[in-house]
Amino acid sequence: MKRFSAKTRAEQVLVGRVARRFSMEDIADIKDQFMHVDIDRDGSVTLQELEQAVDKIRSASDGGMYRKSNYLVDAFLGADADCDGKVDYMEFVAATINLRQRSFQNPSKVKRKVREAFDAIDTNEDGYIDAEELEVVRGCN
Repeated sequence: MKRFSAKTRAEQVLVGRVARRFSMEDIADIKDQFMHVDIDRDGSVTLQELEQAVDKIRSASDGGMYRKSNYLVDAFLGADADCDGKVDYMEFVAATINLRQRSFQNPSKVKRKVREAFDAIDTNEDGYIDAEELEVVRGCN
């Protein structure tokens, strides 16, 4: 997620649109991961829930001996595309797909989904996503 957080908001919006184009079958394992992290089952993940999930994983693997860094905060803020302080399911999917984009078994499928998402945002069909088009799909300034 750290690489995802370094992306511009425009890139995050596009990745989010790509994520929405995958079938539930394509992202079933991501749903399982999200359900594990969404401790209170409210459909979104807070930074505290993400930290708790990572703490469980880390303590199981290293006996609890690790130092927290800003990595989780950076990753969380990067995944929170609409800046509401929570990562909802589609934001989680988008960040995870972005991390996995090179590991999909069918890279041409990812390219096709990216093109479809780009075309959906590029409403004037000029081959660019301009500020007005981005404002339509963007959730925060």
